[in-house]
Formats: sequence, C-alpha cells, structure tokens
Amino acid sequence: MPRVRVKTHHGWDKRHKAGDVIEVTDAEYEAFSFKFELLEEEPTGPPDATRGALELAEQHGVDLSSVRGSGPDGRIYKADVEAVIGDVTG
Repeated sequence: MPRVRVKTHHGWDKRHKAGDVIEVTDAEYEAFSFKFELLEEEPTGPPDATRGALELAEQHGVDLSSVRGSGPDGRIYKADVEAVIGDVTG
C-alpha cells in the first residue's frame, strides 16, 4: 500500500486533512492520485548503526527506530544513543 501525503480531502475522505500522511490502497491511489503526494518508501530493515550504538541501545532498552542518526545517510552512532538516554534520564 502506498504511503502518501494528502493534498486535499475534498471529495475523497473527510477523516483526513491536507498534510496528513496515510496509507491508501492501490485502488484508492489510482482513483485519487491527483489528491495525494506519493512518499518514498521507508526502509524496512534494521536501522544502520555502529556496534557501539547497537550495544548501548540494547543495554538501555532504546528502540533504534526512534533515534535520528547523525552520520552519513542517517547512520546511528553511540553518541546519538547517548543523547536519547540523556534526554530520558534528564
């Protein structure tokens, strides 16, 4: 199912407003493609992270999919995980 951003809801579905990101069926996308902006597919595999980041995240129960990586192409470094842990612990 394609992930899209709603451009306008008029004449399609009143539950969603312009700017909402939703999934639609292939048939909905084909019928109303002019009302949607197709978004790129999100990666489905595990996040790209260094070994240190993986170990630290596991020790502290941090879900790496919620960590924004500072490395090239969003690679997650140990410092990125430390920042999340610091935000949680205050």
